[in-house]
Amino acid sequence: MQQRQHALTTLRRSAAGDPPVERIVADALDIIQSLLDADHSAYGSLRAGEDSLLLTVGRGWEDGVIGRARLATDPTSLAGHTLGLGRPLIIEDLRFAPQFRPEPVLIAAGTRGLLLTTVRGQRGTSGLLGAFTSRRRLYSPEDGDFLRALSDVIAAALYREDWRQQIASRHPNRRAPPGGDSAPPEPSR
Repeated sequence: MQQRQHALTTLRRSAAGDPPVERIVADALDIIQSLLDADHSAYGSLRAGEDSLLLTVGRGWEDGVIGRARLATDPTSLAGHTLGLGRPLIIEDLRFAPQFRPEPVLIAAGTRGLLLTTVRGQRGTSGLLGAFTSRRRLYSPEDGDFLRALSDVIAAALYREDWRQQIASRHPNRRAPPGGDSAPPEPSR
């Protein structure tokens, strides 16, 4: 528990230094690999008007998966179910979860156990964060809470990035400062 709290505090401090969002996501995935004992971890981004989620950052996947692989988001899919769930999704063994349509990328990776949660940005859900194992693994509700806390750090970074883009679009000759007194207001929960 102390290890997780330390990792979360370190990630929050790093994020406060305003690195690129991709760096924060990558650091969160490293934490997932290490502290949730995952063989694979990924952040999948949800884009407006699309019916799938693109795996944009990941750890432990075969070459060519990240940046190309998509997960369906309809209600019979893992991603779609998680998006509508409102809490982390825990599956001990995907082979025995017939309510979900198989995802080719997860089958190819030999995924059995998994833990997924949403990443909620300023404009709603921006994606999913997940831990995947190639063996049976029953993640606990506490594991889900930890994954959700990591997703909250990513969501805050996405919020700051959205804020900067809004400032840039309204004032093209002015660059939004990385922090200080001009930081965006806290996102509402």
